[in-house]
Amino acid sequence: MNIESDHRLRRKISTVFAIDGSGDKNRKTAERKRPIYRWDAESNRVSRVTMEPGHTALDTFRAALDACDEQSQILVAADLPIGVPSEPSDVYADLAQPTFLNWLDAIADRCQGDCWRNKLIAGGVEQRSPDQPFVSLGKGQKRGGWDGKRRCDVIANAESLYAVDHGPKQVGKAALQFWFDVMIPMRADFPQQTAIWPFQDVTDAKIVFAECYPALCQRMLFDGNVSKRNAVSVANALNDLADDSNYRTIADLSTWIHAASSEDEFDMFVTAVAISDWVRGNESIFKAPDTTNVRTLEGWILGLECD
Repeated sequence: MNIESDHRLRRKISTVFAIDGSGDKNRKTAERKRPIYRWDAESNRVSRVTMEPGHTALDTFRAALDACDEQSQILVAADLPIGVPSEPSDVYADLAQPTFLNWLDAIADRCQGDCWRNKLIAGGVEQRSPDQPFVSLGKGQKRGGWDGKRRCDVIANAESLYAVDHGPKQVGKAALQFWFDVMIPMRADFPQQTAIWPFQDVTDAKIVFAECYPALCQRMLFDGNVSKRNAVSVANALNDLADDSNYRTIADLSTWIHAASSEDEFDMFVTAVAISDWVRGNESIFKAPDTTNVRTLEGWILGLECD
């Protein structure tokens, strides 16, 4: 069984934003580390979003929402977890209705401004608690039952968002930063127009936030694996895509060059292109397993098969 919102009945996706996550303490640096690619349905073109100095991803989405008409819908596909594991359950045990959105509202009330780093991330395993479920591991410390994974994480072989390690695996910090910088303000300012999938019905929402998985999108577009850390592999993959008549005109030269410039740029460009295929093919993109855990707590990844 799947849960599926037939957005075509009311609204049609007219714009897709594919955005990367960043967990950098410096907000200006975080914005620079968040490549955003935009697909426009009318032109069938993908472009890299260039923000004016001082502008943020939140400003970009607010402006897009202001320009969205009554027949259109904006999809923001974010490369970071949206949801929390069902285990350990102590993280949300105090909630009268244990859902991710209720938990998100609760931590928003508790963590004003940028204080989420101090209030939600424990400095070592021994400091971990339900109020600080995210753990920055100290030297030699091992993970335990507190670093649960969601069902979609297990299928995708993804990291637990609770294990906030130093180095490249900072998915938890990236998620928190996006939640606090973008999702929470959008929910607060535009509650009737914003939906977070799969926790809410997306039918009437003008803007929908959902989780994406770039590796899945790459498998849709390329034969064989593309080594994102290998510049030649990336260049060859993009060159093959540009040679395909279905994609030759989907972006201008500068966008193709941006897509080849780094792993994150490549990820977000490919994600925008893959999602455009789903939308143009009239595929129902909002599909997830029909289970209570998925619908209320854990969430799902766009395009991930429901086993």
